[in-house]
Amino acid sequence: MSVTDTKGCSEQEIERLVTSVQGRIEECHGEGGGKVRIRIGDGEDGHLHFDVEPGSTLNPAERTCILDALATLDGDNRDAVGVAPPRPHGFTSLVTIEW
Repeated sequence: MSVTDTKGCSEQEIERLVTSVQGRIEECHGEGGGKVRIRIGDGEDGHLHFDVEPGSTLNPAERTCILDALATLDGDNRDAVGVAPPRPHGFTSLVTIEW
C-alpha cells in the first residue's frame, strides 16, 4: 500500500488511518494480481468519499471489497473498526493498493 498526493494533512496520518483496516483489505485479495488507486477525501458533508481512479486493474469484486473495508472508517461505521486513529478533516489523498 502506498499513500501519495496528500493535501490537508500528512501522508503518515492517512497511512495510520488506512492501516487500521489493513487486515480487512488483505482479506479482499483474490487470485492473480493487480492494483487499485483510490482517491480518498473528507467531504463537506463530514463523510469520507472514495473514488476509484482510472488505470485500476483489480477485478470488480476485489475493488468493491476494498471500498467496503475503507467505508468502515467513516461515521457510525468507525465502531466496527475498533480503535481507529483520529481522522483528519479537509484532506484528499491517493491510496494505491497493489498485489
